Amino acid sequence: MSTARKNEDRAFISWFVFICFGYQYKAILCGLLGKVIGCEALCYTVINGVDTNHWFETIFYAPLLWLALHRVNGIIFINHAADKPRSQRNRLIGEIFAAVCFYGMGIHVANLLEIYSREIQGISSGPVYEMIYFFDEVVSHFVQFIPYFLLLGWYILHDQPNRRSYLKAALWIGAGHGIERTVGIIEGNSWYFALPVVIWYLACLAIRVRQLRAAGFSHFDFFALYAAGFLITMPTALVAYALVFDGFVQPSALGSRQPWLLPFVLGLGGALTLIIVLVSRAVPSQAVIGAAEK
Repeated sequence: MSTARKNEDRAFISWFVFICFGYQYKAILCGLLGKVIGCEALCYTVINGVDTNHWFETIFYAPLLWLALHRVNGIIFINHAADKPRSQRNRLIGEIFAAVCFYGMGIHVANLLEIYSREIQGISSGPVYEMIYFFDEVVSHFVQFIPYFLLLGWYILHDQPNRRSYLKAALWIGAGHGIERTVGIIEGNSWYFALPVVIWYLACLAIRVRQLRAAGFSHFDFFALYAAGFLITMPTALVAYALVFDGFVQPSALGSRQPWLLPFVLGLGGALTLIIVLVSRAVPSQAVIGAAEK
C-alpha cells in the first residue's frame, strides 16, 4: 500500500470516527470533567444567558461536524476516476446532505432560546415559547437527522469496494454508533426515527453486499461491516432502553434515574460485545485483501 493511500486511510478513519462519536465530547467535558471531577465551570458557566456547553456546540462542534462530513465525502468520491461525471454528481449530492445537516444545526440554535426561556426566565408556555419549542424539538431534528442518516447511507452505497484498512474496527465503530445514535434520537425526542433509519441501512447494506459480490469479493468491506454493526445495536438498544426506562424518556429528563444511563450503556455494550466478537471472527481480513488484489 502506497504512503499516499495510508495517509488517506488515516484521514478517512479520523474524520469518520468524529462523525460517529464527536458529539460525545459532552460526556467527557460535561459529564466526566464537569459532574464527576467537579469542574462544572467548563460546561455550566452562563454567558449572555447561554451556558458554555451550548456555546461550544454552536461555535465549534457544528462546524467541525460539517468539515468531517465534507472531508469524508471528498475522500470517498475522489477515487472514482473511471466514472468521473457520475462521481461528481454523487459527490454533489453528498455535499448537499452535509450542508442541509449543518443548516439543521443552525436551526437548533432555537434550543438556546428554549433553555433560556424555561430555565432562566421561567417561561414554559405561551405562543412564543411553543413556536421556539417547535423549531427546537421538531424542525431542527428533522432537518438534522434526515440528511445525516441519508449521507451515511450514501457512503455505504458509493464507497469503492477496496477500502481494506480498519476492517475489524469498522464493525465496532458501527456497533458503537448504533448505541450512540439510539440515545441521541431519544434525547432529541425523536425515537421514531429508528425504524426508517434501520430500514434505510438494511437496504443500503443489501445493495452493498450485491455490489461486492458483483465485483468478485466474498467478504464484507469497511462500510458493509460498519452497517452490520450499526444494525446489530440500534434496534437492540432501542428496545432495551424502553424496557429499562419505561418508555422513551429523554435522558435529560430521567431525574433520579439519570445515573442509571451510564451503567445501561456499558452493560448493553458488554452484552452485545459477545455477539460482535462472534461476528468479527467471521471477517478474515486477509481474504478480503487477497480478493481485492486479484
